[in-house]
Amino acid sequence: MFKIEIKDVQAIRSATITIEENTIVEFTGDNSNGKSVVAKVIQALTSGDIRHKDVRRTLINDESEEGIIVFTHKQESLGIIMREESKDSIIAYTPDITDNTTGIFRAMNDPEGCDALVRQFGFRTYAGGDICLQLSPTWGAIPFVTTSGSINDAIVQDITVDKIADEFLKTFQTITFPLFKEKIKNLKHEKEVYESALNNMESYDWRAYEDIGNRMRETYNILSKLNFLELEDIPIPNLEILPVSEIDLKTLPIIEFYDYIPDITPIEKELDDLLDILNGVCPTCNKPLV
Repeated sequence: MFKIEIKDVQAIRSATITIEENTIVEFTGDNSNGKSVVAKVIQALTSGDIRHKDVRRTLINDESEEGIIVFTHKQESLGIIMREESKDSIIAYTPDITDNTTGIFRAMNDPEGCDALVRQFGFRTYAGGDICLQLSPTWGAIPFVTTSGSINDAIVQDITVDKIADEFLKTFQTITFPLFKEKIKNLKHEKEVYESALNNMESYDWRAYEDIGNRMRETYNILSKLNFLELEDIPIPNLEILPVSEIDLKTLPIIEFYDYIPDITPIEKELDDLLDILNGVCPTCNKPLV
């Protein structure tokens, strides 16, 4: 469904027009009954003439300071608030009317921003805005009937060509792909540098270092959870040293020890001889005495 809401635009104080999907609507009737008001607003909007102060002044109702027109198609809406000054006039595009946070607003003195919102809503214009696919004035140009071949080709290209895909391919070819190639080149160079450094690197027992690292981490985790006591400084009292009197030590006598036992000659040989005699053996020749 396509809905048009109008307020204080030329002779129309308030009106709502509803158009069914995929239909062609013709406005007919006597002069001065307002049938051309919608066409004038759309034509001024799509051609860009609505940015001119004189055009807006002719569209706004004489008894009002502003004119409002809102186009709604499914969940999208395009609203125009026309005032005498362009800085006070606004174009608003809402991609989802159920979400008030999705609105995009542009002042009328922002040509590129306004044209982008008009196109985003779906209005398609050609020949500098003189032709709009959604609007065909009674005595205006009819696409593919009274338009030139160049305009017809522009219309066909605009409708049949995926501009988003073309823009992506163009950007990929001119920007993304060269950057990708440069990135691959840099990565290959980095790989060669790392391989050279790896080949020249001495081998270490990394498992031992890993074990040390794990133990250090465990120790750190334990120490980080400890609560340390902060001791106050112990005051040192002022000590007075008492005088100590000298001690007069008496001289100790030296004691001398004397050996009163005279030297005794060993008699082991005599005792052995006596034992031999008692046993009846001569101590000299070791023969029996009998």
